[in-house]
Amino acid sequence: MIEGYDWDGAAYVSGGGKLNFYGGDITLENKYNAYYVDTVRVNGIDSKVSFHNENTLIKGKSSYGLSLINGAAGYAENLIIALDRSGGTFTREDETLGILVGTNGSFEANGTVDISVKGNNEYDSYVAALHIRDGQTVDFNKTASLKAEGGYNQAYGIMADYAQEINFKDKLTIAAQDAKFSNTGIYLNEIDGAAFNGLDVAASGGDSTADGSSATGVIISGVGRTTFGGETRITAKDNASVNNGMLVEWNSNVSMGRTEITASGGKSAAGLLLSFYSNVDFEDTLKVNVSGGSKQNNGINIYKESAMTAGDVIVNAGGEDATAFAVTDGSSASLSGALELYVGEGGSQKGLMVTEKGSSFHGKEAEIQVGGDSGVALYVETGGKAVFDGDAAIAAKTGAHVHGDGSAAVFSKGFDTQGRDTLLEAFSKGTLEVNKDSSGTVMFTGKTNIEKTVELENGVIFREPDGVINMNLNGAGSYWRLTGDSSLTNISSNSSLIDMTADGGAFSVLATDNLAGSGGWVKMDIDASKNTNNSDMILVKEKFSGSQYIDLNRVDAGEVTAAAGTVLAKVKDNQGVFLANDNEGTLFYDRYLLDQTESGTEGYTVDWYLKEVTHVIPEEKPTTSVATVKALSALNYHTWRSENDKLMQRMGDLRKSAGADRGAWFRVRGSKINMGGDSGFENKYVSYEVGYDLVAKRTDKYTRYAGAAFSYTDGDSSYARGDGENSGKAVSLYLTHLYNSGHYLDMVFKLGNWDNDFTVYDTKGNRIKGDTENTGISFSLEYGRKCAIGKNGWYIEPQAQLTYGYLYGDSFALSNGVAIKQDGIDSLVGRVGFNLGWDISKNSNVYLKANLMHEFCGGYGISMSDGSGRLKLTGDYGDTWFEYGIGCAIQTGKNNHLYFDLESSEGGELDKEWQWNVGMRWDI
Repeated sequence: MIEGYDWDGAAYVSGGGKLNFYGGDITLENKYNAYYVDTVRVNGIDSKVSFHNENTLIKGKSSYGLSLINGAAGYAENLIIALDRSGGTFTREDETLGILVGTNGSFEANGTVDISVKGNNEYDSYVAALHIRDGQTVDFNKTASLKAEGGYNQAYGIMADYAQEINFKDKLTIAAQDAKFSNTGIYLNEIDGAAFNGLDVAASGGDSTADGSSATGVIISGVGRTTFGGETRITAKDNASVNNGMLVEWNSNVSMGRTEITASGGKSAAGLLLSFYSNVDFEDTLKVNVSGGSKQNNGINIYKESAMTAGDVIVNAGGEDATAFAVTDGSSASLSGALELYVGEGGSQKGLMVTEKGSSFHGKEAEIQVGGDSGVALYVETGGKAVFDGDAAIAAKTGAHVHGDGSAAVFSKGFDTQGRDTLLEAFSKGTLEVNKDSSGTVMFTGKTNIEKTVELENGVIFREPDGVINMNLNGAGSYWRLTGDSSLTNISSNSSLIDMTADGGAFSVLATDNLAGSGGWVKMDIDASKNTNNSDMILVKEKFSGSQYIDLNRVDAGEVTAAAGTVLAKVKDNQGVFLANDNEGTLFYDRYLLDQTESGTEGYTVDWYLKEVTHVIPEEKPTTSVATVKALSALNYHTWRSENDKLMQRMGDLRKSAGADRGAWFRVRGSKINMGGDSGFENKYVSYEVGYDLVAKRTDKYTRYAGAAFSYTDGDSSYARGDGENSGKAVSLYLTHLYNSGHYLDMVFKLGNWDNDFTVYDTKGNRIKGDTENTGISFSLEYGRKCAIGKNGWYIEPQAQLTYGYLYGDSFALSNGVAIKQDGIDSLVGRVGFNLGWDISKNSNVYLKANLMHEFCGGYGISMSDGSGRLKLTGDYGDTWFEYGIGCAIQTGKNNHLYFDLESSEGGELDKEWQWNVGMRWDI
């Protein structure tokens, strides 16, 4: 250990001398307690100190750890400087510096460096880990950590004034904290150049609220070129007045890689401040977080003719009067990647602000979310310009505000307000373009306004257009949902939707200079019980061209259709046509016929009005409610009818169980059935059934079996505009005669109950729910005879079956208020067919089957009613169809029998795409 006891410290080199240290560890400390005291001092041209030893520690309470002044140089391998003057006794102002590189001095570190200095809060006005004053080259070749703490005025991690080159070639960590007035991580002022390769800098603290008090992560002022390689993290927080992440000013040029800047607290917080003719280029993602400023919070602020280029930019801004991104005073910002701005609730919140002539922003994709009742996503004024070449997603109370001659905001492609009620406004010759290229998808909910309010001397108030908004809606995915009166300059709608019904049932006005496009449709509210002051209105102040379909949405609840004569649109230069779509009600569609007549309103020549309103009969065009009720009635009937099947499917080949007095069986069956047309449905279901029987009588001519079974069915259904679930439970009793001559007779009585729940959506998106419950009974009589073909086990089995059933009706209500009453349905199904099979052995066989089916009854009736009227639906499910399939029965053990079959249908209104059946019987 080397100790010093005077002003010059533990080691002093001057007059061109050289001092070299070698070996292991060395510690240097000056124990002289005074002001402006050095621990190691090197003074004069060609004077140099070199620490070649393994580890060097400079410590104590000196003002300077290592001083290199007046042309002196220093070199170190692994270096630690630890100065702590916080507890010393001093009588006058002083400063604490870890390394001082003075006039023409230089320093190189070829190992790790750790500098920690702590100043006295009463007497040290200035604390810095590294201070360069008029120095030459300073190089750190390995990792470094710099910390400056305390002092009553200022603390700096690095303070560099008028130096030549500063190079940190490896990761650098900096902390500047707890000086009473100002804390700065890095301050570079009027130096030729600087380079960093991985930086983590934090500035914090300072309880002074006086002007100029701040915590700032990085300040670059008048620097020719500064490069930040690797990843850079900058933090500024907890100063009582101002917290700035990074300030670049006065003709500085900066290049940065991936960067994250965080600033919080105090009266104001700012992430990146770029000013006075400076330029910053971010070659990788920039992320900025600002919050907690009690008066102001700015994410990125570019002003005084400065410029920024970047790839992806993400800004999170919270607190009062927060602005995520501002470009002003003739400055510019250009992004080659995506822009993401998120601003929380507060005062005057803004996402992107571009103001003053010559200021511009040019980006690609963007997502901007701004909270608060006065939040503005895009704010363009006094000649600023903002252009987005990609899709933009905007969520704010005001999506875009464009004001002033020469001000312009351009969304070149897609535009999405994410379902939030958003205002777009342009005044004083400002211009706003939405989907300018007509190549994007517009999903806009909200209002537009180009009219300023003017009050005359006599108190009369009127509105006049003085801005420009142009909007292109293109394709079926584009829409504009108006939430109130709107005005704009030009709107084109091609196969897109303008929805004027999103205003809570109010009657709104859409005013535009020009309306163009073909195949678009406009949804409008109308009170069809009258014909004046009863609908939304379209005003075309100049030219209407192309064709637009009007879809009228009735807001009245009655069945009166007295809306004939309602004026829906006024046009000055009519070169297009309005057509009307049918409007879906609960039981009926309303059909609207439009016509045109001469307008009596000044400034317009043509009125488009509603000439006639009629109901469309359901046979021509059923509503969702009517079509779904018909479909579910058909589904219930056909699923119930399909439960009545054949002996072979239920129990397998019962002849293979001859000799057993009792039997138990279990089977699983799955099926997919569907029907087209206006009562179309699809049902996929699985049925589980278990049964038990015994021999009731056995003679030398026949055997009689008596048994019972229970089944449960579970299905998933789908309809034209929704889906549902269905289930059923049934109990069966059966009596089966097997004759030794090959004849058989099977009789089955079944009682079951079926539930059906469903949810569908009408053409307006309204949800309709309902559930039904039907009980059914049936009795089946099946006869057949097995006839051998030759002596090789082949056989044919002709069959005939007649099944009568009755499906009881139900009364229920839909969620939209429609009352339903279903009549019961009689069913009488006849079947003739055959099985063509081969007995592989006396216990196993395989067969093909074919059957012709006919429903002799099947008539149905459905009554529907609500406030709009009554409706009776009738028809029948009488039909003829063909079923075919394959099956087998196999004895798998002494008393076990496995059976399964597959079948399908052709020719009927009902399509049984497939049905499989697998069962097992045990002889007891």
